[in-house]
Amino acid sequence: MGAFEFQIKCMIDADCDDSDECTIDRCDDASSLCVYEGVFCDDGLFCNGLEQCVEGACEAGDPPDCDDHVDCTIDSCSNAAGSCRNTADHTFCDNGVFCDGAEVCNPVLGCQAGPPIDCDDNIDCTIDTCSETTRACHIVPDDSLCDNGLYCDGAEVCDPQSGCQEGMPVDCDDDIECTVDTCNEDNGTCQNVPDDSLCDDDLYCNGAESCDAVDACRTGAEPCPPSLCDEDSDTCGGCVANADCDDGVFCNGLELCESGSCVAGTPISCSDGVGCTADGCDEASRSCTHAPRHGVCDNGQFCDGAESCNPGSGCQPAAPPNCDDGVDCTADACNELTDTCDHVPSHGICDDGLFCNGAEECDPQAGCRPGSDPCSDRLCDEHGDACVECMEAADCSDDDSCTEDSCADRVCVHALLPECEDADGDGVLKADDACPEDPDKIAPGECGCGVIDADTDEDGVADCDDDCPETDPGEDIGEDGCPQDREPEQPIPDGDSSDPPDGDADGIPDEADQCPETSPGTEVDDSGCSIVEIIDDTDATVDERRSCGACGAFGMVSWSLLLLGLLGLKSTSRRVPRMACPPVQDVKH
Repeated sequence: MGAFEFQIKCMIDADCDDSDECTIDRCDDASSLCVYEGVFCDDGLFCNGLEQCVEGACEAGDPPDCDDHVDCTIDSCSNAAGSCRNTADHTFCDNGVFCDGAEVCNPVLGCQAGPPIDCDDNIDCTIDTCSETTRACHIVPDDSLCDNGLYCDGAEVCDPQSGCQEGMPVDCDDDIECTVDTCNEDNGTCQNVPDDSLCDDDLYCNGAESCDAVDACRTGAEPCPPSLCDEDSDTCGGCVANADCDDGVFCNGLELCESGSCVAGTPISCSDGVGCTADGCDEASRSCTHAPRHGVCDNGQFCDGAESCNPGSGCQPAAPPNCDDGVDCTADACNELTDTCDHVPSHGICDDGLFCNGAEECDPQAGCRPGSDPCSDRLCDEHGDACVECMEAADCSDDDSCTEDSCADRVCVHALLPECEDADGDGVLKADDACPEDPDKIAPGECGCGVIDADTDEDGVADCDDDCPETDPGEDIGEDGCPQDREPEQPIPDGDSSDPPDGDADGIPDEADQCPETSPGTEVDDSGCSIVEIIDDTDATVDERRSCGACGAFGMVSWSLLLLGLLGLKSTSRRVPRMACPPVQDVKH
């Protein structure tokens, strides 16, 4: 804490006393103004609060409250930054629901809802839904959304990538040359109308050809059997034998000649009693045919397979279509609406149960794909399924020699080392403080640690070395801080520069001491003898101070008076000595 100066005149430090124990008050010699220096208490650490001086002593501050009351932030205090840190952690906001989007942590507002998963593929004919089970979008084409309501232009279909596609016009061609094939929009069917004229070969005697909707053109029945036929005149004549009536056609039966006239034969019956066969008579092979018609057996269902017609036993069921795509992580199913196989990716199948390698996903073509690192620039705790700052102390190194780095509850802690502390609160770290337990000094100075380098009488000699700490200003003093107003000592003969002997250390050299063996601490006069105080016992005050220097004359009287006082006898002086002289034999006369 810096010094500040008020315009208060002073001569000595006492003039500047402001009665505040948290300031050091002194009088500046140069300006004769009071200077006040505050006691420095700040230890330089933000996270333990601001230390203050209270009644002359440093008191710890209140640690800052870093709780921002936002549930999704990790609140911590940084001495390095000198501030609180409130780091958003989105994982605290995750509600475990996929389709409503990824919730995020706003450092001010707390958890915020994420935007719902957008499954819209911008294809009008697909049904787009979000599945919590597979945690993915399901895009299902629906051909019905493309239907224009017309039959004859074909069934429109939905392409999952390009949308509605025009259908193929209904093919009404029945491959029967003699039918007129048209599409009827009104009833939504094909019409194949036989037209006999398309079969006419312009011959009379082979009969009138007809068109069969199934068998195509059929040869006509001979018009004249059993009579003979005249092609030139297109007329019939008589017959003699059956042969005269045979028209050479197998399927219309055997003609007979009866009573000179030809009688038509009975057409061959080719019905086999099987509903799915097309029964017909083949003139070429002169036999019946039974062609299977598989379409007759179709039940309109795709997922149970394509039914077929067996000419002997009728309609037969088929094997369902194989929808297995060979990809382990897709759910393969047959879709009756689209007449296709669906292959829906199921990400849960790919999950290996590990958090730290990310969430595996199912690619409908390539199968399971590995996930990405969920923790980016942080460490991953596989046991806790969380991203953390550290797993062990080595993860917390801050390259600061003054901190002991450790990992507590997966959070780095950087504790200040004792040697780097400011134990005495003087603002200097212990490692740099030569007086680490003295809040007033960082170096021993003149008086050493724990002793203030004060100079009460301002004589230039510190109190710790000043034998006379209260000399008046302006006195000529020596190195011991005492006035040098004594006469210089005379040189001692033979060049001996030491002080003359003083056996009883009373300040009187032995050669001038009339009482050289007085007890230590006894008050003596200039002759080296003790001072006796005479007290009047009526008022207990000192009435006389008398030297014991003339113990030869005074001693006996004094001792006599003392003895009388002890015996309780009266004397005319009624004075008793407070302090007796030493024994007579100890006094020099």
